[in-house]
Amino acid sequence: MSDSSSPAAESKVHWTPAEKDYQLALENGKLVCQNPKGKQLASVPKWLKDTDLAQQILALKDWLAEHRRECIEQVEVWMLRSLPAPLSALSAVWQDASWREVLENLVVCAVDGKNAPDQSKAGFLKGADPKKGVGVVDLDGETQWLKSKLVLIPHPILLAELNDFRELAAELDFQQNVDQLFRETWTASEEDAEQTQIRSSPTANSKCSTTPWGCAGGSAIEFAAAARSVPSGRTAA
Repeated sequence: MSDSSSPAAESKVHWTPAEKDYQLALENGKLVCQNPKGKQLASVPKWLKDTDLAQQILALKDWLAEHRRECIEQVEVWMLRSLPAPLSALSAVWQDASWREVLENLVVCAVDGKNAPDQSKAGFLKGADPKKGVGVVDLDGETQWLKSKLVLIPHPILLAELNDFRELAAELDFQQNVDQLFRETWTASEEDAEQTQIRSSPTANSKCSTTPWGCAGGSAIEFAAAARSVPSGRTAA
């Protein structure tokens, strides 16, 4: 992948001049400083931490943390609702370090002209470019660019080759910041696989009451699509 479409191996520390020839920066989410001789100190002196610049940098830290949470929530919505993302949008947000951190290593697949996912064109997301397409590492460990205007982040129950992707992720040490591949799923029995709704489940109701979706009418609300074919009888977490 080109430098413009894939993340840098390391993030640089950007120092900002502060009072008394000191310098301040954020490093791994922590406020750090250098003295006038350019030596990074083990901790930031209290007088320096109380300056307006230090407070502004700490406020930026809080904003970045909230921004990252919002990125994760949005990507989870795309995955849980099977909403394809336009290549143009992915290419734009890929330039943002927080978005890139959240998206990188998720399994994505191309979407064909009929808005159907094409899992023959799938892989771990490694880059996004408006001209080249979506850069992925496929199940053969090869890097390729998917030429698709729409890209889907499939829920694991929809991945026909889920176990293969899990094995390759472990082998290549691909870490995901959104729970996708190792999201817990269950294999439905033949009887359960024929069901199109949950009629009663105390356990699900109890668990669901602690989530943003809540419960209605005494039954747990689940994302369900009766007409959708789920590989290998898997059911959602």
